[in-house]
Amino acid sequence: MLDQILHELELDCDPTNIPGHINVDVTALTIGHSIHAGEIALPAGVTLVSNPDATVCVCAAPRVEAEAAPAEGASASEPELIRKPKVEDEAEAK
Repeated sequence: MLDQILHELELDCDPTNIPGHINVDVTALTIGHSIHAGEIALPAGVTLVSNPDATVCVCAAPRVEAEAAPAEGASASEPELIRKPKVEDEAEAK
């Protein structure tokens, strides 16, 4: 699971050379490793002003949410069935 920590970078460049986006390759990132601002390849003429040690993203192990416990007396494999009450007299049904 990729957790993005930093959403903005402070850069120094010519106003006509402001990048519209910055690509960060995370394909080689493994669980427990991260990418820091100083490791990002910037376009020519653009320099990083932000802290180069700032964490941009981290690859973390997937989180598993605990399942809700089944109701007392209910089986975990079968859902509880809710049925309409039986009508005792057909005349009452009409």
